[in-house]
Amino acid sequence: MENPAENRFQKLKITLDSLGYYQPVTIESTALVEKLLRDLLNATTGFQTLKKQHNQALAELESERTKIIPLSHENEKVVKDNNQLHQEIIR
Repeated sequence: MENPAENRFQKLKITLDSLGYYQPVTIESTALVEKLLRDLLNATTGFQTLKKQHNQALAELESERTKIIPLSHENEKVVKDNNQLHQEIIR
């Protein structure tokens, strides 16, 4: 019967192989490689989450920009009218 360290090693090797990492790993490095793999997976998950949030923020920004276009045009008209009235007062 295999001991727990060998079971962890075999499980790690299967996981690494499924991810395409075929480089040799020793049983002594199992704990280190498990930690590195866990950190890599956490970093990847975090990146995907941030990427999703970024894309949502970009979509919201575009939506807000679309909303202000009519206000911007109205503001231009009001400023133009204001300048004309000011010029009339000065005359």
